[in-house]
Amino acid sequence: MPDKRICPICGEDAVMVEVDKYTDPIASKEYSVVSCGACTVQYAVPFENPGADWYAKFSPNDSYEGCCLPRFSKFLGNKGIPSGKLLDVGCGTGIFLEKAKAHGYDVYGVDINIPAVGAARARGLDKIYLGELSGFIGEKRSSDLDVVTLFDYLEHLSNPAETVRMAKELLRPGGCLVVTVPNAERPIIFKRDDFDQPPHHLTRWTVHSLKGFLERNGFDVVSIDASYLPVWEFTRHISNFIIDRLLTVFKMVLMRGQPKSATFTQMYGSKGPEQGGRFNLLKNRSTRALLVKAFRLAIHYLTAPIFGILRIYYKVVRDNPGVHIFAVARKAR
Repeated sequence: MPDKRICPICGEDAVMVEVDKYTDPIASKEYSVVSCGACTVQYAVPFENPGADWYAKFSPNDSYEGCCLPRFSKFLGNKGIPSGKLLDVGCGTGIFLEKAKAHGYDVYGVDINIPAVGAARARGLDKIYLGELSGFIGEKRSSDLDVVTLFDYLEHLSNPAETVRMAKELLRPGGCLVVTVPNAERPIIFKRDDFDQPPHHLTRWTVHSLKGFLERNGFDVVSIDASYLPVWEFTRHISNFIIDRLLTVFKMVLMRGQPKSATFTQMYGSKGPEQGGRFNLLKNRSTRALLVKAFRLAIHYLTAPIFGILRIYYKVVRDNPGVHIFAVARKAR
């Protein structure tokens, strides 16, 4: 049922319509996703960051920077983005900053993750600030940056407007803010990925809603694009769908009375090494990862021709079918 409340994104007292529900398997917490009738941004209810402990359980070892490589390349190939001083907010291990430095940028980074900051500094990136963006502002105390980048960052925040306003404070007049976010209008095959659900992603953006958000917060949008739709986006969904069901079957055979939520590591930890039977191969985490990778690759090549046709269809019938939105905005004078 629609209800009226203050939108945490645009601040308007608007009608909110529930568009999705999700139960977080880590904290066993229920979320609604509602769409604001004023700004059209979709956001999670409750609208709050889950904290560092939750993220450690969600993804204790993984870095998502590799997934951003197409956006990094798009940035470095964009002639409309100025050179000079650049700050990457949520810089991770510094993959992008290393590339930007090689292209002549004077690079700065901000991240709250201690191991990631250590890895970035090990790349020879010495202007990496460990902490929040607000702390970086307090230390720098100047508005002389030419570019601030937010790669796949905004959707994680419970205070996106505040973050964009801080970025504006750091930019010189006419400086550029570059934002990428997952596109809420991209094709969804079977179901939305868990990583795109709350509390990991607290907001969902379209080209229209992101453009309006940036303009309300003091930026002129120079360009905004959501056209990049690779075939692997479709093949990834089908492989995930099949793998989920195969893992369910394997667990039914292996667990012998253990909870359905048990992981392979937990199951083997409670058994002797001789009890795995013909599935003992799955005991090793690296072996499991290699098998899954090989399976994904096989599915990709088997289904790519079919999904190649589907990709063409979506690019014809939708204005913005891409996986991500890439926006370049200039600080309003």
